[in-house]
Amino acid sequence: MAGKMALGAGLAAAAVVAAAGAYFFTGKGGAKNRRHVKAWALKAKAEVLEELERAKHVTEKEYRRVVKTVLARYQKLPKVDSKEVAALGKELERHWKAVRREVEKNVKKATRKAGRSKKRL
Repeated sequence: MAGKMALGAGLAAAAVVAAAGAYFFTGKGGAKNRRHVKAWALKAKAEVLEELERAKHVTEKEYRRVVKTVLARYQKLPKVDSKEVAALGKELERHWKAVRREVEKNVKKATRKAGRSKKRL
């Protein structure tokens, strides 16, 4: 039973990461985002996605906490302009609603898949 629950949670976490990553790079304005993203910003977004993957439940509060924590590390870097960090933070926070929709959609898919594998066992 615990293994099945862990499988479902793992699938849900993978769905969260996939949804958020897809939105950042293929969503509305994705091509523009890819052209203008600097290396550090890309790395920061990846770190946000990694932190979200570790989270058991992705809520708006948790999402904003992760964004704030990751960007605080980049704020301290000497070669990164604080205005750019602030702009990236605002951009990431604006994406919450789209990320939430993708997460909900993908969690439902993952739950259905986990339910199907449970029936087969």
